Amino acid sequence: MTAPEPSAQPGADSPGTIVHRKARAGRADHQSRAMSLSKALRLTLAKVADDLFDMSMSAIAVRSESCEGESLQQKLAGAGLLMLLDGPNRSRGAAILDVPLVTGLIQQQTMGKVLPGESDPARVMTPTDAAITAPFLDRLLLRATPLPDDSKDQALISGYHFGAWIEDPRVLCMALEAHSYEIIYMSLDIAGGVQQGNLTLCLPHADADACPEGREPGATGGDVSPIVEAPTATLSETVQNLRADLRIALANLRMPLRTLSQLEIGAVIDLGRADFQDVRIQSLDGAPVGRGVLGQVDGLRAVQASDVLAKPKQQMLDDTAGSMVGLNGPVAPDLGGLNGSRHDPEQMPELPEMPDVGELPALGESETAPELPDLPELPDLPDMSDLPDFDDMPSLTTMQAG
Repeated sequence: MTAPEPSAQPGADSPGTIVHRKARAGRADHQSRAMSLSKALRLTLAKVADDLFDMSMSAIAVRSESCEGESLQQKLAGAGLLMLLDGPNRSRGAAILDVPLVTGLIQQQTMGKVLPGESDPARVMTPTDAAITAPFLDRLLLRATPLPDDSKDQALISGYHFGAWIEDPRVLCMALEAHSYEIIYMSLDIAGGVQQGNLTLCLPHADADACPEGREPGATGGDVSPIVEAPTATLSETVQNLRADLRIALANLRMPLRTLSQLEIGAVIDLGRADFQDVRIQSLDGAPVGRGVLGQVDGLRAVQASDVLAKPKQQMLDDTAGSMVGLNGPVAPDLGGLNGSRHDPEQMPELPEMPDVGELPALGESETAPELPDLPELPDLPDMSDLPDFDDMPSLTTMQAG
């Protein structure tokens, strides 16, 4: 008979009984098939990057840890793009995208590819960076919410979306007021190894005394209002909301490089014709945008746009003089019914009648031209009989034979 396999003692290195090994194998098989939060984020990340930007992105590693609210400032001290997330029941979370990840997302959306090379770690993040990367973050959280099998993991990321760009980590931590948070660290591969970036999510744990899902704080009864997910903005809508910087040029001047290098402090440059009534509105790269009048409003410089190149010609003609930018400038003088692009023909002023010049004479009745005088007679040629006679020219046949 075969002796039964001894059971493992607590704390021993023995693998245990057959039942224990089978239980561990079954638990491992179940965990491999179960959809955890980290696996949901891995799968969703790759799909969102491909669907939104036609971009290759994958998660190299995903790990998470719990943190008390008082220790957040130490955990979120890294440099990067700081974004405040709005969640259900007025809860708030945070997301941090490092510089390589932000650079890769912007390059893919603007140039269609991610450029190799190290990103500038000292690059200062701006609201424009947050506006361009927000659709990626919103879609990631939205599509990953229903995938985890654990309801606690679903509740952890459910309903969060981009809220605001934060410049300082200290201000970001002051906006997070929950007792404890789950911090998720994601190491990302961008564009097949061209870049590597990091994404950090900081989401609050559900408190026991929190309001029921879908109900405003302080409500004691009544119908539960559903959580409305924030719409995801398209790239065109995001670009239309970006800030555009313009410059006003009084005059344009060209000079040789030799002359430019000889300029000194106190040198006077002749600008030629510089008129405040006709300034040029340009983009920062010098592209013309329109023309306008330079003036003042409440002690500040302002420009009244009188001609915008982006508008159709007929629309510019239909615009009135009052539809200007930041300045109530001078109104065009009254030209007696001619100042405008549309007028009633009956209101046009009548032109004066032309004077009567009479009838022109017919061609046949005009006076005849005077007759030309006769030319004088030519003198007779002198007598040339004393000139010697010339010999006869030989025939062509004789010349050819000779």
